[in-house]
Amino acid sequence: MQSEFIALPSIGALSLSFVVWKFFWSTYNRHINAKHARNCLPLPLPEKPAYFTTDVSLLVPTINTPASFTECMKLWLANKPKEIIIVTVPRDLTWVKTLLAPLKGVSTPISVFTVPRPGRRAQMSLALRKATGKIVAFVDDDTQWPSDMVLQYLVAGFQDPTVGGVTSRQSALVPTPRRNASTVTASEVMTMRALDGASDSNAILYAAEGTVMCVTGRTMVAKAEAVQTDEFDFALTHQTWNGRVINTGDDGFVTHWLRNHGWNLAFQSAPEAEIFTLTESGSRFLKQLVRWRRSGFRDFIALICFEPGFRRIFKKHPRYAVKSVLFILKPLTTALHLIAWSQCLYNWPYIAFFFLAYYIYRGVSACRSFKAKHPWLGNRNLWAVFAMDYIYQIINFYVVLTLGTEGWMTRDDSPGV
Repeated sequence: MQSEFIALPSIGALSLSFVVWKFFWSTYNRHINAKHARNCLPLPLPEKPAYFTTDVSLLVPTINTPASFTECMKLWLANKPKEIIIVTVPRDLTWVKTLLAPLKGVSTPISVFTVPRPGRRAQMSLALRKATGKIVAFVDDDTQWPSDMVLQYLVAGFQDPTVGGVTSRQSALVPTPRRNASTVTASEVMTMRALDGASDSNAILYAAEGTVMCVTGRTMVAKAEAVQTDEFDFALTHQTWNGRVINTGDDGFVTHWLRNHGWNLAFQSAPEAEIFTLTESGSRFLKQLVRWRRSGFRDFIALICFEPGFRRIFKKHPRYAVKSVLFILKPLTTALHLIAWSQCLYNWPYIAFFFLAYYIYRGVSACRSFKAKHPWLGNRNLWAVFAMDYIYQIINFYVVLTLGTEGWMTRDDSPGV
């Protein structure tokens, strides 16, 4: 009898299939994302608010506090919170009090406490224990609120009693004197692009499934009853990775804690709630990118593999569950794409060049759209927009090999800041 064999596809054919699939998947995903982005509507101010700005405690962990802190405080105070609680370290106490000196006489209570050593989560823990508001808002010391309506619009997200955390659009603040093509730097442009991308991800997921990727730490607002518990405090300050206590990634931790404990998360897309932060220099910005990405990998691995697990997440938020898995697999899919691309280029160069031309066209279109949004940019640093869209593909490989690292901080050698 003649043997029958099943003909297996060649490596070249598999590579072509992968490249084609990646092309159509990314094109389809971009179309769906654009649709959801258009459908993300602002949360309105309620006629009968369940909470007011005077119910909010602002909690500010800080070290090496920037000189701009005084101006940031003035902007926060204009929103009329219940209180502001600042937690620093003994080394910086005198400097923080110097920055607060111009604010003497304000009606909002301002308290300053210290912890023995720098550590953002330990500072957050102490601030939480001191807070008396029904709502708490962790605020970075360089975050600027451009109007006195920011907090009011953020608090509107808690009109739904099932919501435990609220976030909003976060953007990079480029000072007015630097808003011209001759002085703006590539790192500033990349920061603008990175924060726009993170905000877009939150808006898209909220429109699609009523949740967010991350309650971002620059202004992270939560119900006090959800986070002022002994269980939360212990978990916040004792989270470990491979036996080592983690001090970074607090916003990811809070996000997953709220979701895992039955709270919904809201995204306030109203322009009145937009948050601004100062941009970092080139080297500090790269360190920041690595820290963000490393925290993301840790959080999503723990979320998918341990608590609550892929199946439980998928039941309520299937899109979010799939995006979490794809996030974890990014280094693998990037490597496969590079291998498949090289094979496709060798076997079917015309097809490969067609896809390459399309990707270049898409990148140029993205740069043009970004410039239309920020016309003062000019052309000199538009390459940074394209670079920001792809730099994570490189960073991912380093990050997955250093998940246990707590260094490369942007403020201090101490962990968690």
